[in-house]
Amino acid sequence: ASALGSFATKLRGEQLTGTLEAMLMTPTPIPIIIFSSALWDFFMTSVRVVLYLALGAFFGLHLRFDSLIAFFIVLLLTILAFSGIGILSAAFILYLKRGDPINFLISSASALFGGVFIPAQTLPHNLGGIGKLLPITYALGGIRKSLLTGAHLRDLLPEILALLVFVVLLVPLGMAGFTLAVRKARQEGS
Repeated sequence: ASALGSFATKLRGEQLTGTLEAMLMTPTPIPIIIFSSALWDFFMTSVRVVLYLALGAFFGLHLRFDSLIAFFIVLLLTILAFSGIGILSAAFILYLKRGDPINFLISSASALFGGVFIPAQTLPHNLGGIGKLLPITYALGGIRKSLLTGAHLRDLLPEILALLVFVVLLVPLGMAGFTLAVRKARQEGS
């Protein structure tokens, strides 16, 4: 959730305070501006996740740390995939100066069809198939397999490859969208 919403939230805050223009006028490359704006949110989300896992372990959740490398690969790819969507959301906010539809749509679809609350296979009328188009489905599957069953890297290859495809598609799309939004905003003087 942090990768999905933090870019747009930070960008909107910078727009409202008037510091966005100053940041974009510096010689700092746009990707560095984008990613550094969300670092604190990523750090705090990581701390919260560790605390939740520790709390779960305290109450009897049996976590398997047999394959931490596989877990961290899935986690990194998940963050990157959702960062691409988050950057695209920030591009909408930069250009439209309002809330973006992308964050709302992806968050809602992820919650409904991605297996967050109920397994996607149990949804009626093959609605679970929509989940295959969302990175959250593969992220949750990979994280659950690695932490709950101790699955190794080779067992997580389907999830890792799917997330890698999302990363390869979404990060460049998000960066291109943001670059285009900056260019349009500069042309229009907004």
